[in-house]
Amino acid sequence: FPSWVADVIRDLMSVDVVILPSNVFKGNMLYSSPFEGSDVPCEVKGRADHPTLCVSRSELSSELRAPVTMACLSVSGKDITDILEHHLSSQDGVFPHVSGVRVRFDSSLPPMHRLLSVLRTTDLHFPLTPAVMYTVAVPSTMAHGLSSVPRYSTAIRVFSPHGRSSFADLVLSAADAGNQPFPLTIDGRMTDI
Repeated sequence: FPSWVADVIRDLMSVDVVILPSNVFKGNMLYSSPFEGSDVPCEVKGRADHPTLCVSRSELSSELRAPVTMACLSVSGKDITDILEHHLSSQDGVFPHVSGVRVRFDSSLPPMHRLLSVLRTTDLHFPLTPAVMYTVAVPSTMAHGLSSVPRYSTAIRVFSPHGRSSFADLVLSAADAGNQPFPLTIDGRMTDI
């Protein structure tokens, strides 16, 4: 579900990368597995090896924190890797959900040494280029320096047609447009080795 949300935001905001902390999701809903004879009203679609789940708009809405708005920043590849390292090393329990990159890390390593690689999803053979500037969507609280990650507050803000849009509004508009169902498989974009 968080990966689907990050992908929706990346598509709607037309950015290279999305970084969402896990605390933008309430995560207090429990969904029974549709594969265990569940009586939860859901529809399972897709191939057997790539099942998907449809949830109601009200269930989706209840998972999203409001009023979180999104901001679009211009950030170097080096700063993106530093930001991800900080999130992976943080003791506050806020795990990053991403779109546009695949991240390999080792949670057994000491803090600030856990990130192993960040590859672009457009070309999985190449890492982010440290000196290249990428557009990144993050919650506005992070962009305004209210996060413990210092790189966000020094990033350059850029225009996006959906910048300053409500996080929930972006996600719900995508769901209303039929941009469902949610994949029930792990896609490997955040891999702890």
